[in-house]
Amino acid sequence: MNSSLRKIGILIAAIIVLPVVVFSIFELGNQRKNEKVIQDIYNNQLEAILFSINQYSDDIMSNLASRIENIYINYGPESDARLNRLMEENASVINLYHFNTNFELQSAVTPLNNDSLTLQKTKALLKDNRDRIRRLQTYLRGGYRKIETLDSTDKQVQKLVFLTRVGDRDVINVLVLNPEKFISQQLDPKIQEVARDKFHIVAFRAGENQPFYSSNKKLNLGNIEYKRPFWLMKNYLMGIELKDMTIADLARERSRQNLFLIAIMDLILLAGAWLIFRNIRRQVELSQLKSDFVSSVSHEIRTPLALISMYIETLEMGR
Repeated sequence: MNSSLRKIGILIAAIIVLPVVVFSIFELGNQRKNEKVIQDIYNNQLEAILFSINQYSDDIMSNLASRIENIYINYGPESDARLNRLMEENASVINLYHFNTNFELQSAVTPLNNDSLTLQKTKALLKDNRDRIRRLQTYLRGGYRKIETLDSTDKQVQKLVFLTRVGDRDVINVLVLNPEKFISQQLDPKIQEVARDKFHIVAFRAGENQPFYSSNKKLNLGNIEYKRPFWLMKNYLMGIELKDMTIADLARERSRQNLFLIAIMDLILLAGAWLIFRNIRRQVELSQLKSDFVSSVSHEIRTPLALISMYIETLEMGR
């Protein structure tokens, strides 16, 4: 019996226990990899959200450029008045300059002030970016208007340059923006729509840890790990994180859940293997008891039966 039970125990271990142990070791070894996969999935989601915000800011500027070009083409003498109204609608706009391709000022729309120093700096920037202007002209002739940010040492403003075609001449347009107003006022509706109740989205100045803008007005977050630059706003970053926990916390929570499920599964399978073995052992013991009982009864009955058989034969033979 012991030999049979040993064989059955080895068979159960090979069929149930061994695969469970191997699977558990494999899953434990993959926990770090799984955690990284979870982080990558959520990082891709965050990347897509920040991409949509950047795309929206591009759309705002492209729409503004199209309206400026439309005013140039269709309103002639009324252009300046209409451009002034258009700039006043956009609180982040400080100045709008129009230059010809020789970098000579043609006109200026200055809803807030007429800053000659800003104008001088803008001219100097355009001359330093001749190659970029030529590239923008090439794009425009190909039917594509591209908006680019001029690199500037002045961190308080952003200068966006784009070209428009008026008649047979190219006009170089330079929009001088207050980047923090643009982000906190014009991008705010889109950010609120994207963030909802799931994410915190903030904006930083490069080199600073504390944001100047947060989608949650009552919360001033710092030390956000996931950051990406604004496409049009140089030296400005967007940050995003989950509302209730960080991505690292979420990955660890998922890992703990996986470990808990693996432990429960292992316990259930091992308990099932033990119950199977115990039931089989009980059945083997019962079978052995039956066998011993039959053997004992057979032995006890065999002697009297032999005597009875012998007497019967004697009587039959008339002895």
